[in-house]
This record gives sequence, structure tokens and C-alpha cells, in this order.
Amino acid sequence: MSVYFYLSILVRAQNDLMEAQERHNKTQESAQFEKQIQEANQSVSQVYGLQKGLKSLTPVLEELVGLAPEGVSLTDFSYEKSFSRIELNGRALLREQFLIFQKKIEESPDFTDIDSPISNLLKQKDVDFVLSFKITQ
Repeated sequence: MSVYFYLSILVRAQNDLMEAQERHNKTQESAQFEKQIQEANQSVSQVYGLQKGLKSLTPVLEELVGLAPEGVSLTDFSYEKSFSRIELNGRALLREQFLIFQKKIEESPDFTDIDSPISNLLKQKDVDFVLSFKITQ
């Protein structure tokens, strides 16, 4: 009978050790998940901070699309934040359509320092163009 009690105590002690080990493992997993969550939150905060500092370019894009006459399509857009400068690439079916678009940009109070290389004027049809300018908004 004393052997039974001894084995019973050993089994109970083993069970307690196994439960303690499981709790320890869960605690370690929880700590790892918590660390991953904190890292993700830091990344999200950094992205949010960067976005807060950026000027919304949606109105600028909407205006440029609105200025483009029929036959002019915009193919690429890049923005250099430090200079508030846009580089715009596109294609016009005819040179006259490109010139109309360029004139509308020049007349817009939202854009200054328009740069249009001479290569924009070399072809009569299927004109691939590049314009760069500053945003005044």
C-alpha cells in the first residue's frame, strides 16, 4: 500500500511538472506574440507618420487628368517631395493635342516652372512626352 501512495505522489508530481511546463511554454509563446504585435504596431506607426507628412497628390492627379484633352493619355507620374516637383510622362495622338495639354498646365495657377524638352515636339503623331513642373498648392 505504501508503494501505491509513493507512486500516486510521483504521478501527481509528474502531472504538476507537465502542467507547469505547458504554462511556461504558453507564457513564452505569448511573449513572442506580444513582441511580434509590438513590432507590427511600430511599423504601422512609422508608415502612418510618413503618410501624415505627405501632401495628398490625389487632387493634383485629378486636375491633370481633367486638363488632358482627348487623345492625350498619361502613362507615368513621379513626385519629388523635397522640391514639390512632378515629372509626368504620357502620349498624345497628335502634337497639337500635346501642345493644348501643355498650355493648360502652363495656365493653371497650381503649377509653375514647367519644363518641356524639345524632344516633345519632334513628331507630328504618336508623341511620347515628358513634362516636369512644380506644384504651387
